[in-house]
Amino acid sequence: MYTHRSSQILYRLVRLTIVGVLLVSCAQLTPTRTPELTATLVASREAATQTPTDTATPTPTATRAPTPSPTPTINQIKEGIQKSLDLYALAYTNNDENLLGQAVDQAPPFWRFVTTRFEDFQKSFAGGQIKFSYTVQDVRRRDFGFVEARVMMTGGYEADWLFHEQDGKWLLAEPSAEQMGEPKITEREGFTFQTWGWADDTNSQVIDRMSNARQRVLKVLGKVPDQKATVHIKPVYAISPFDDPFAVAYYSAGYRGQDDNIEIFSPHSYGFGEYDLATGWQKELEDILTHEYTHMVHRRSFDNAGQVCAWMVEGLAEYVTGDEHQAEVRYAISTGKIIPIVDTREAYYKQDLNHLMLLRVDRGLAYGFSVALVTYVTQKYGGLDGFWKLARACDKNPSFGDAVQQSFGVTFDRFNTDWLAWLKKY
Repeated sequence: MYTHRSSQILYRLVRLTIVGVLLVSCAQLTPTRTPELTATLVASREAATQTPTDTATPTPTATRAPTPSPTPTINQIKEGIQKSLDLYALAYTNNDENLLGQAVDQAPPFWRFVTTRFEDFQKSFAGGQIKFSYTVQDVRRRDFGFVEARVMMTGGYEADWLFHEQDGKWLLAEPSAEQMGEPKITEREGFTFQTWGWADDTNSQVIDRMSNARQRVLKVLGKVPDQKATVHIKPVYAISPFDDPFAVAYYSAGYRGQDDNIEIFSPHSYGFGEYDLATGWQKELEDILTHEYTHMVHRRSFDNAGQVCAWMVEGLAEYVTGDEHQAEVRYAISTGKIIPIVDTREAYYKQDLNHLMLLRVDRGLAYGFSVALVTYVTQKYGGLDGFWKLARACDKNPSFGDAVQQSFGVTFDRFNTDWLAWLKKY
């Protein structure tokens, strides 16, 4: 399984954090909004009254039915959501999971989903680097008592998240899998799509963007497989509650005649996360789908060459997408947080680009270094032909240094020294 960690916490959140940090260092950052914790959502409740029956025959006392709460106004809903967003921002700023619990519905599996992403971000190189701010822009009512809020956040990013009322508070939440109902099937060239009615406002756009992604991969790599992929467009995490919580999307190979699979959170979901306000979620979505489809093409059309070196797999997918990750890579270089190609200190759980999925922290940052390394190889050693040459050599040599020597006629020390020098100008 290959995951694209362009998730809310790992990558886009890292990116917007780094942009904020760089602006702070240049003394150009407009102070973020101080969370206002005084806004409260007050719902008036009238006690039910009961008029006694005037009859000669005593009658049993009727059980008093609860009086339903009045339907809150849009302004009341926005005030309640803003209060939760302020708590959510403080939780991220101060690494306070208790505050997170006051802003988020703690029912499983959504709570596990949110806290896993939260904890992973706090361990990353970007944790504790910025003061977060979230502001509700507008809301729309959805089924089952949910409200979808368009949220503005630090760094010029937006998200569309769901909230529902619980004990007078508007908490970040999601519907259950049962509430989503049965999926629908749609066929397109190269794909079978599985969608849910909850996301019908965006499903057709996701399908179109997947077709565009196929053409983008074909243009860069020169071929795509005839084999179909089944694409699951998930509106909520509960649809697949044991999937990787870090991934906005992932690709997995099918076996024994089964289709390959691409999983993607639909736009307007917590799982999809933030998108750049300047470009909109459509571009973000298509880039993610291009990344995942590149994994499938890599496996089916190029024999998964270089699979033993994780940076080749993820770096190639970002290279085809055209995402250079320059902001976070440059920041990491400036602070000395360079992830090595080969870790010579650890004997087993190596913390390097060759073992990207074993990294204890900063996997999102590793995607940036991986695409930078692919770019370096293509620029210095003959384009994608040079990349594939090194990839195939890696599959045949247990030593990455031997693979470099065989492919390019240079020692690993020389290759690594030149790479680090190139990286300083990235």
